Amino acid sequence: MRGIGRKSIRPVVAAFELVLVVQLVGASYTTGMAAAAWGRGVATYADGAAAFRAESGHVFTALLAFLLVFIAAALLAPFTLGISLLAFFFLFVYAMPAAVIGERGGFAALGASYRLATRAFGTAAIVILVLAIIFIIAGFISGALHTIPLLGPLVSEIIGQAALAYFTLVVVGEYLNARNRVEN
Repeated sequence: MRGIGRKSIRPVVAAFELVLVVQLVGASYTTGMAAAAWGRGVATYADGAAAFRAESGHVFTALLAFLLVFIAAALLAPFTLGISLLAFFFLFVYAMPAAVIGERGGFAALGASYRLATRAFGTAAIVILVLAIIFIIAGFISGALHTIPLLGPLVSEIIGQAALAYFTLVVVGEYLNARNRVEN
């Protein structure tokens, strides 16, 4: 029996890289489009492309920092009864808007999110609670639809992406409101 070698880890690394690229493009596009929607009342794919071109470096480093902190929170979860994961999601909910709109990368985006979430504690808690409920409901509906052959997974994915788009729109709007309250 062979141990884990370089050849067996390559597909895992390639999959991780692919997921990171998809997250990078997705976060840049959706956050940029949400910012345009809040700013002008309308958004186009061009807004997402502009955000990707301008802020992909910030988003990349923010995603890496986000991943590192998530791993730490996940490792602490058994010892904190999951509170570390709840704190992670609460404190860093504004990380992607801070990277794209606030033009901060890496841990600076996480720091900006932390400051906004702690200064607007009540608002951030309500937003996270409502969005968590929406995601849970969307998850149940998506799970039930997966039992329908062919069409079920497609409709399930559409519901999941609609919930994610709504999540991004709300978080970006709250980021802009929280940032304006802190600055004024």
